[in-house]
Amino acid sequence: MPLYNMDMKIEVPPAEKYYDRDFFSDKNLEIKVLHMEISREYPPHSHDFYELVFVYSGKGTHRQGSREEAISPGSVIFIPIGREHSYIDNRNLSYINILFSKDVLPRLHLNPEEFLLTRITEYDMTRIIDTINRIDRETYRREYGYESCAKALLETVLIHIVRAIGRRDYLQDRDIRLRIEGVVGNVQRNLSLSYTLGELAEMADTGPRNFSRIFRQIYGTTPFKFINRSRIEESLSLLENGKMTITQIASLVGFDDSSYYSLLFKAQRGESPSEYRRRMSLSNSRYEL
Repeated sequence: MPLYNMDMKIEVPPAEKYYDRDFFSDKNLEIKVLHMEISREYPPHSHDFYELVFVYSGKGTHRQGSREEAISPGSVIFIPIGREHSYIDNRNLSYINILFSKDVLPRLHLNPEEFLLTRITEYDMTRIIDTINRIDRETYRREYGYESCAKALLETVLIHIVRAIGRRDYLQDRDIRLRIEGVVGNVQRNLSLSYTLGELAEMADTGPRNFSRIFRQIYGTTPFKFINRSRIEESLSLLENGKMTITQIASLVGFDDSSYYSLLFKAQRGESPSEYRRRMSLSNSRYEL
C-alpha cells in the first residue's frame, strides 16, 4: 500500500504521556500524520490530543483501559484525549496515526467517538490512506491554503470511515440473511427435530439476539412461531391421508405433546386437527361421487 513521506518518519520514544507541543510545531494547523512500525510492546500512555490509528499490515493487540482487542489490517482505532492505551503482542505491526488537537474536533461535523474501534475492508482502507497521504502532502509542503485543505481532508477521512462502516454492516446483514435462509431451509427439511435458539444461531454463525433480530426482519415473526407454523402446514397432508393417528402426526412433525399441537393447530387454522380431517374427508368423498 503506497504511503507518502515514509522517509520522514518520526521516532516516537515510549512515554507515559505525550503533549501537543511535542508534535504540533505549526500552531496554524494542529494536525500531524505519523507512520509507525513496532515489533515490541508499546507501554501504556496517554496524550492531550486526539489520535486516529489505521492498521495496514502486521498484527497485535490494542489495550484501551481494561479492554483488549486484536488488531490487524483494516483495524481503525480512535483514542480520545487522556485515554490510556497500549499495544501488546505485536508482530511487525505497521499503522498510520493522525494526530489532531482538541481545537480541531469542534470544527468537524462528525464525532470519532462513535467508532472507538472498528474494522473496514481493504478497499476502504486503500481509499482512506490515499486521503491521509493528501493530508501528509499538505502539511509537508505548506502551500497556500494548506490549513483549510488539511482540515477538510481530515473530515473526509471521518466520512470515509462512517461510510465504510455502513457498507460493512450492510454486507454483514446481507450475508447473515443468506445464512439464516439456509438454516430455515434445513429446519423445514427436518421439522421432526427439536431446536433451541442457541442451536439455530450457531447454525447461522451468529449470536442468538442477532439471529432473532434478522429473522424477524426477514419473516415478520419469531423463529419458533415460524417453525410451529411450518410444522402445522406440514401436518395437513398427513391428516388428509388418514392413515396415522393425530398423536403420531404430531410427533412426526416435531410436537412432543399432541394436545399442544391441537391447540396451535386450532389457533392457526380455526378448527381442530380432527375437524380438519373430517372436513377434508367429506370434501374428497363428494369429489369422488
